Amino acid sequence: MFKITLSDIDILKGTIPVIAEIIDEAPIKIDKNGLSILCPDRTMVSVTDLKILSSAFSEFKVDSEETFGINLASLSALLKRVSPGSKLTMESEGKGNRLKITVKSTGLRTFEIPQSNTWKLKLSGTSQRTPPIKMWPRKYSRPC
Repeated sequence: MFKITLSDIDILKGTIPVIAEIIDEAPIKIDKNGLSILCPDRTMVSVTDLKILSSAFSEFKVDSEETFGINLASLSALLKRVSPGSKLTMESEGKGNRLKITVKSTGLRTFEIPQSNTWKLKLSGTSQRTPPIKMWPRKYSRPC
């Protein structure tokens, strides 16, 4: 279960539509460190790695780590409807199938985005971690 509130909506409005052009569906992981997306593109050529730290949120309550598979086009369409200066709250009532998003500006609007069926299957297995990149200096030998 978690409840996170973002006062600066431009953080998501500037990043999610750009990522949605490259990636159709992605796992959104929310843990004690913040919100993160780590997903390859359709052609498996590049990887998108987005991290929004918990300090960027005005309210950040996370009981346990949760990962939601979300259609980024749906999330992008939702963010286009949000006006600047609004507060956006994302919450989950447990290991459900929906991500509840509440937008507070002059009024209060609530949206629910269902979890992607593709990611339900993928997320039920193991968790993904980014392997460290090791670079060793090469030793070149010159012929004498």
